[in-house]
Amino acid sequence: MRMIRTALVTAALSFIAAPLLASATVHLAPGEKDSKDDTIFVSASSTTPPGTTAVEGSNGVKLGTSPKKVQEILDMSPAHRRFMRLLDSETPEHRVKIAPFFMGTYEVTNEQYEAFVEATNRRPPEHWFGDALRQAQQDFLENEGLKAKQAKEEARNYKRREWDELAKDQWVDANWQTTPWSIPEGTEQHGVSYVDFNDARAYAEWAGLRLPTEEEWVYAARGAQQAEFPWGDEWSAAGRAHTAELRSAVFRPVGSFPEGKSPFGVFDLSGGLWEWTASPYAAFPRFKVNEYKIVETGKRKPIKKRAESRFNGAERIVKGGSLANELINARVNYRQGVIVNQTTVAIGFRVASSGIPGIDRAKALWSSVIRPSSARKDDAGMAFDRTVGMDRWTEKALEGNKLGNYGIIENYESVMFIPRDDLDLKGAKLNSTSRVWPVTFGVLQTSIPLAKPALEPGVYFVLYRGQGKFLDDPDAAEKADEEAAGEQSDEPAEPDPDDKGELTPEQQMLESIDVRKDLLIIVDAKTGEYKASIETSKPADKQISKIDTGITHVVRKVWEGERAADKVRVEQDWLTFAVAVPMGTKRAVPLQFDVMVAKNALGRGWRR
Repeated sequence: MRMIRTALVTAALSFIAAPLLASATVHLAPGEKDSKDDTIFVSASSTTPPGTTAVEGSNGVKLGTSPKKVQEILDMSPAHRRFMRLLDSETPEHRVKIAPFFMGTYEVTNEQYEAFVEATNRRPPEHWFGDALRQAQQDFLENEGLKAKQAKEEARNYKRREWDELAKDQWVDANWQTTPWSIPEGTEQHGVSYVDFNDARAYAEWAGLRLPTEEEWVYAARGAQQAEFPWGDEWSAAGRAHTAELRSAVFRPVGSFPEGKSPFGVFDLSGGLWEWTASPYAAFPRFKVNEYKIVETGKRKPIKKRAESRFNGAERIVKGGSLANELINARVNYRQGVIVNQTTVAIGFRVASSGIPGIDRAKALWSSVIRPSSARKDDAGMAFDRTVGMDRWTEKALEGNKLGNYGIIENYESVMFIPRDDLDLKGAKLNSTSRVWPVTFGVLQTSIPLAKPALEPGVYFVLYRGQGKFLDDPDAAEKADEEAAGEQSDEPAEPDPDDKGELTPEQQMLESIDVRKDLLIIVDAKTGEYKASIETSKPADKQISKIDTGITHVVRKVWEGERAADKVRVEQDWLTFAVAVPMGTKRAVPLQFDVMVAKNALGRGWRR
């Protein structure tokens, strides 16, 4: 049984109704009167992203710790002085602005991560190999013993290797694809561990979510209060968090410490597992190394010591401490950098969401597909905050589940348009430049197949090309137009089918487009291959505040069939994108185009 979940749109979108109605097509059977337009407009639905809790934004969240407070923590116990460098990395106090977002109510669990592993063939966490890993350790140690014995018999020196993290990782790397694995029985709802930063990020992207930033993590943990822990300032984990003070090395299911939940209702932010964040381990603004008074063993008077913090932007910050760490490490402000390929039993993660349909996947696609694409000819950046899209999740229904707001994501789908952010061309200059080479307007991404234009699920650049023959120099546009005025009515030259296979993707595009029309040209972002053209109107910029943007779903009823007796009424799903392509901060090019979704591909449960 599958349950479709949709999510809450946190930004109001204006949907374009009138243009869609005007462009809808209704085919009539012979003799039927065109009594009404059968276009059906479909409204958006809304809930939160699955497994997340809404966190309100704030214009002035205080983060960090003052040097005075650090000194107080150091004075609490001689054992705290070993954390002086890390405590100093929390300084200074400063304020940040945080937009509304959604935070994972719990850490991602083993059974949730299993769905991702099965869907993507990602390497499972090492402790899922259970008996196979234990047998590998035994074989390794026996083999090392035999090598040492043989070396002794041959009067050679041999240093026995230990079954350490390196040896274990080497075995897992070599054998994980052929070794059976399963989640250890009874740990299905324990937070997943033995995942590095890239594993955590990959899960979040697959699920249409993302990792939280350090600022978001801190705010979700304590809200506007300036408390040491999610439950307040009391230095006691009893009933609130799984830290070393509980003297238990046995992990618990997520949600086992409800008294320790945050003011927003987020669980397990202190203790249990460290949690990956998206933030590099870097100094806060205006950071400087501080000195603290430390009483060394055997001495009466304190001495001043410099903290000597060691930041590393290649590392990522982990938060929250673990069951092996003391309360000092489970403080909300405590921050520590970890190399991105580190995997341990004590590090897991939770997810977050920006709340705007498609925007988190859009940012992920920028790094993995868009920015490195050879088809990004004009080095265009993307205006992610102006993404227009819709998305949905499929979740597995769980029988007997006692956790609130908890399920297993099985699939995430999205359809969106990401406009470019740096269009500095307008009017005649835009048109003439596009005739030298088509100008990027943005990126179309779809997880479902489209029928018109015919596109498989994928990522596509959408380029604009103005009417007229190709130019070598955009400044020569006016002269070229005058000289070619009589040529624009000619049919475009057809490419030789025998030669087309030898053409580059760019040449195939140039051979395929109709230079007599203003076009949106669609190019595969991964291959650079030309896919389709959509006729459009010549762009004209206007005030960005006056451009309505959004995505509209409409069902059109049409007649299909060659003979009148065979004609049947069918429904088609169409999507209209209304987008603003920014030209600075005040003006933009309004862009609107329609696509038809493949039959039975859309379904229900989308948020917009």
